Parts: sequence; structure tokens; C-alpha cells
Amino acid sequence: MSVAPTRKSVTNTATRLDTVSIAAAVAVQNRSAVPVYLGDSAVTTATGFQLDAGASITLDITGRDSLYAIAATAGPHAVHVLTVTR
Repeated sequence: MSVAPTRKSVTNTATRLDTVSIAAAVAVQNRSAVPVYLGDSAVTTATGFQLDAGASITLDITGRDSLYAIAATAGPHAVHVLTVTR
């Protein structure tokens, strides 16, 4: 098992959060003061899953999938990501 914590800066352009090429659990914590929106590479603030300031979520990601985030404003906005590969 491998555990990799990272900090990403999310802006108003889709930012890739995960860096996995195999199955992994990815925990995302929004450390900014504004919501960020999660989705695929085409995520927008209108189509993404809203993750409010201070909120967190854990998702299972496969090597074929990627997780992106975007914010309504340029930021940068801090998002912490913990990736656990099995």
C-alpha cells in the first residue's frame, strides 16, 4: 500500500487532482474559503459536484479515470488530496 498526500491549487481552469495509474482511494479536502467543483476533465461550476469550503469526500478511482476540480474564481484555492493505492 502506498499513501501520497499532496496539495493542489485549484483555479477557474480544470485542475487534475489525482495522479494514479492503478486503482486507488482518493480523499479530497477543500481547504479554501470557496466551493470547488469535482468532475472529469470537462468539469465546470455548472456541471461539477460541489464540494463546499472545509468539506471532504473520498472516492475510488481506477487507472482509466481521472478526477478534476475547478473553482468559480481564479484563486488559487487550496485543495488537499490523499491518494491511497492498494
